[in-house]
Amino acid sequence: MKRRELMMVGASTALAHGVTTVMGCRAQGEAVAATTPAALVGDHADLRTEVMAAISECLRDGEVCLAQCLRLLGNGDTSMADCSKGVQQMLAVCGAVPALAAADSPRLRALLEVCAAVCEDCEIACRPHVSHHPECAACAASCKRCATACRAMLS
Repeated sequence: MKRRELMMVGASTALAHGVTTVMGCRAQGEAVAATTPAALVGDHADLRTEVMAAISECLRDGEVCLAQCLRLLGNGDTSMADCSKGVQQMLAVCGAVPALAAADSPRLRALLEVCAAVCEDCEIACRPHVSHHPECAACAASCKRCATACRAMLS
């Protein structure tokens, strides 16, 4: 298999994964938001729902953005390298939050701090591309909302 074919297969796989995730993230976010872990209950019940919805949106938009980054990288556009790295890190961290929330983890607050920081980094990485890639624009906006929601939850 030639390098170009390998990159196209990788981009296609990422796109298929992104579409599947987009369809499943909303339901997953609603299911996770319905849980009531002690670390996020009390006066913050509305914020908890907002954080989980923001994370779900961030995951959805991030998967689509990463798929676009991989397509462009596969075509030789190396300007998307920082964006793809930022999105990949954001997806890893944001993806862990619902699991820790559902497990009522004592480390959830610490992860929310990291999540806010990683989302801010991802927004910065996407920002140079927002005017010509709607996927990056959506991801940057979702990351900004997610970081804001996480910080509100922590205050």
